[in-house]
Amino acid sequence: MACQLLDCCQFFKSLENFPKTAEFIQQTLCYDDYASCSRFRFFKGYTGEDPNGCFDPGDEEAVKNAIRCMQKKQQARE
Repeated sequence: MACQLLDCCQFFKSLENFPKTAEFIQQTLCYDDYASCSRFRFFKGYTGEDPNGCFDPGDEEAVKNAIRCMQKKQQARE
């Protein structure tokens, strides 16, 4: 089973010039061990706020973007 963020994760845009690296990461992390991904963990625990300041601001913005992307995809299916 693949990570539910896979279609909307922006991480791989930063690897456009490294397609083999992106493919390796997707195979090992996104399809096998996504529970260890920091963006996935943040997404699963995301409540709209980070009261303890534990997360990297870049991760929070990336997760917000992924959530918006997922919502748009869901609306398009309806």
